[in-house]
Amino acid sequence: MSRGARFELPEIALPSPPGWVAAVALHATLHLRRSLRLRRIWPALLLVGLVVAAGAGIARVSADEPRALITFLSTLGVRAIGLIALGFGTRALRADADHGALSAFLLRPRAAVALPLGRFLATAFIVMCFAVLLVASVQAAAFAVALPIAWERLPFVLVGVMLGALSYTALYLFFAAMVRPAAALGLAWLVLVDLGLGSVSGVLGRLTPGPSVATIVGFDADLSLWGTAGLEVWFAAGGLVLLSCLCVAGTLWRFRGDAPA
Repeated sequence: MSRGARFELPEIALPSPPGWVAAVALHATLHLRRSLRLRRIWPALLLVGLVVAAGAGIARVSADEPRALITFLSTLGVRAIGLIALGFGTRALRADADHGALSAFLLRPRAAVALPLGRFLATAFIVMCFAVLLVASVQAAAFAVALPIAWERLPFVLVGVMLGALSYTALYLFFAAMVRPAAALGLAWLVLVDLGLGSVSGVLGRLTPGPSVATIVGFDADLSLWGTAGLEVWFAAGGLVLLSCLCVAGTLWRFRGDAPA
């Protein structure tokens, strides 16, 4: 090789970043794999077991009043789903943020949007599965105690708890993105606003899922969905969807800058 010849490195084409859907699916899949482990899900399973035992007790003492089980699900059952969402929703971001690992995950392409959105979808799916498991287990336990299943009410119960799982998850994920003590704030919100003030104040009731979920779960299937009671159900469902969208939008907005500390 003659003196003065230059070495030229071959051009290496960088891989193109994944599309938005693929990036969201990647983060959702990774979070599902991390979350669906026994050491992560056993507290939620224990809580479901306790609620099922309580539901069986309610069914035994109220064998002639099927409405009692619906009331139980719309109060204690809904708040149990809120607790499950609190555990999974806050941990979805805080576990990595508190250990300083969230910034590393955000180095992936499109991660500023795909990470929070993917983790929301994965967490909401997990909480929804627990919500359906809770309702099915309570109904099965009540049936075993000789309380008939109110099949006409079951669709409203399932829709209500699934929308509740969605909105609770979005709310607690938003808390986790905004503040470090997200679990403490979420628990205080569940007790003071969702279970307390939200039940007596219509304005505060729109800022938290519990009252709206109770409206859907407690709907009397003998009434028309297009009557006054039915319009309340539609309004409650729309409020839950709107609350979920606002909380997810707030979480995405928080990820515009630095990762949550």
